[in-house]
Amino acid sequence: MVAVNETVARGPVPLDADPYGAFWFVTAVPLEHTEALASLKVGDRAVQWLKGEMQRFTEFLAARLTPPALGVALADGARPVVGAALALDESAFSQFQREFAGVNSS
Repeated sequence: MVAVNETVARGPVPLDADPYGAFWFVTAVPLEHTEALASLKVGDRAVQWLKGEMQRFTEFLAARLTPPALGVALADGARPVVGAALALDESAFSQFQREFAGVNSS
């Protein structure tokens, strides 16, 4: 760690009170940048991964929804709208959680 916000250290602050502004906690710099960043997707690698995930999610929705829910979940240009997964039935939503959110049902 290279810096600690003394304002936060002195007293309780709500976690959502401006974490990127006045109420940041610490500044940390890894000792081994290459090792720390090796598994992260940044730059073009991140863009390509996100495009692939959006395509995979679009195909996932298209395979599991029927009209009219399909039209509500996929906007013009076949891009999922915010909340598109909510149009899935319970079984498909559980599958969405496993495949996209890493949630294992017990």
